[in-house]
This record gives sequence, C-alpha cells and structure tokens, in this order.
Amino acid sequence: MGLRIRKSVNLGAGFRVNVSKTGIGYSWGTKGYRVTKTANGRIRKTYTIPGTGVSYIDERQRTKETSNKTSPIESESENLSSSSFSEVSESTDPISKKIELAIILNKIGLFSLLGIVLIGSHVAFLTIPFIGLMLIICAHTVAKADINYDLDPEKEIEHKERISAWRTLSASNKFAQLISKQLYAENGDDSPIFSGLAKSCRLDTTLPFYIKSNVDCIHIKLAEGQQLLILPDRALLIRKRKVISLDYSELEISLSSFKFVEVGTLPNDAQVLTHVWQYANKNGEPDKRYNNNRHLPVCLYANLIIKNSTGFYIELIISNNRKAKDFSDLMTHIKTPTDSL
Repeated sequence: MGLRIRKSVNLGAGFRVNVSKTGIGYSWGTKGYRVTKTANGRIRKTYTIPGTGVSYIDERQRTKETSNKTSPIESESENLSSSSFSEVSESTDPISKKIELAIILNKIGLFSLLGIVLIGSHVAFLTIPFIGLMLIICAHTVAKADINYDLDPEKEIEHKERISAWRTLSASNKFAQLISKQLYAENGDDSPIFSGLAKSCRLDTTLPFYIKSNVDCIHIKLAEGQQLLILPDRALLIRKRKVISLDYSELEISLSSFKFVEVGTLPNDAQVLTHVWQYANKNGEPDKRYNNNRHLPVCLYANLIIKNSTGFYIELIISNNRKAKDFSDLMTHIKTPTDSL
C-alpha cells in the first residue's frame, strides 16, 4: 500500500500525525473538542459548540520536561529479553492508550469465549459468549486506533526507503531474537565465538488488528509475544497489554558480525566458518563422557542491536550477511535529522 498525502481529513475520534522537515505534530479528539500538539511544542485545545459556529481556542507553550533516565542496559547481560525490557517506562500518549484499550477488549472477549467452554453451557452463562463476541468485534473495529499521516514529499520518500530496508531482512532464512548469549570460546587472537538461545521472529508489513492507518508499517513479532512496530514518526513496543512509545531521536541502532554456534537447523544462507563439539575439553577435543556429542557449525551471523538510554534493548540475528549489508546501506542512505529506524 502506497503513501497518500492528505491535507484535509475528517477523522472524528481518530488521530492525525503531520510529519515534515520542521518536526512532528499530532492532533486527536472528539466532536466538539480537539487537542493539537504542533511541531514547535505548542499545545492547542479547541472547544466547539456543534451547530452554532461558536468555538474557543486555548493555546499555550508546552513546558520543558526534566529528563530522568536510567543507565543503558549493557550487552553483557546473559538474559537479553525480560531484564532488558523491564525498565522501559510506559507511554501515556493517547494513541498508545487507544491501542491498549483495543488489546484489553480483545483479550477479555477471547477469555469470555474460552470460559463458556470450561464452565459448560449452563443457562446462567449463555450471555457470556455473546458479550465476548461483541467485545472482540469492538476491539477490531471502533476501538482500534485510527492513525492518519500527512507526510511531505521528503518524509514520504524516507518512509518508503525505511520500509524497503526492513523488508530486506525478511528474506533472510534466519531472523531471530537473542534471548540469552554467552561466550563459548575466546578463540585466541581471532574474534570470540558465542552461543546462546535465539527465538525466531516474524517480520512483515501487515498492520495488527488494533491499528488502522493510511501508510505501511513494519511489524516485527518478537519473542515472548512482544511486538515492535516501525511507524513514520515513532516505534511502538507492545508488551502483553501495555504499549510503549519509543522516540526515534533516542533510539540507537548498530549492525555488526559475530560468530555464533548454531544448535538448531542450519539456515541455507548461513556462512559456516568451522565446527565445534557441543561438549568439548579445553583443548577443543570432544568430551568422551557424552555419547550424544554433536559437531556443531560456527556461523558468521549479522548482529542487529536496537536500544535507547531508558532500558529498551533487543538483539536480532540475521543469517544472510548480504541482506544485512543491504539493510545497512539502505538505512545509511536515509537522511533524517533523528537517525531514525
């Protein structure tokens, strides 16, 4: 789906995002009331009496907020999943809250449908599945966040290039999130070899049920049911029923290569450097105490790290180094003032 430039859209209770060289502005509200946050930080509230043409505008400059950030999560942490995400602060913006509402309604609806199966079809509970079905329909229709973007020509090109860059990674046979990582061998003067637990991720441009938008986005399904959405103005991290908004200006992305012991299925596009024994002595020879000792491949994988200074940290591994380089080249080509994803 291509991007459309809209200059005047009646969104009702939806959200409008304006992205231009000067910055990002938002507006949201309902009939008779709308809040607008301009790119220069001003907050404008518009009150209207329907049918009268009478309106009142309250506009003021947003006060500067003091920063209270924790130290970055270091990559030496053995657990790269739950501990890394635990210190990320929750978002309070209306778009995130609208998404949270849709997720909660959907979960309650699914639980209601499942509950009638578990407790039986007693007449007193016959309305439960009907209520659950209505909640699911509501979550997938009126409760979803309606986000419409107005992108100037330069930002439109940047967003298309960003989408194209992320799509290259989906062509890799192995695209996974590192849950834990540990040093396997120092490997002398050469680069070290790592091992660990990696869980497959899925990357596509399909919008989740709780968002309706006029632009494409990157939707990454991470481990442990978490999701990462790459939008034109921000990234959204979905953790269970919580939505965390991540500012591109505070996100750091780095790509490098590293040696990884592959204990699972060997990807067809992986570059195998050598083999090691799953259980080895200090001299590298197999430990004969183990009958099921496997000769495992050591692969040269790309290591993609995305983090910020408030605790957000994920590591992704890509088996296709050529696709990883294409991703790096495309992202480098994108000229944005915030070095966004």
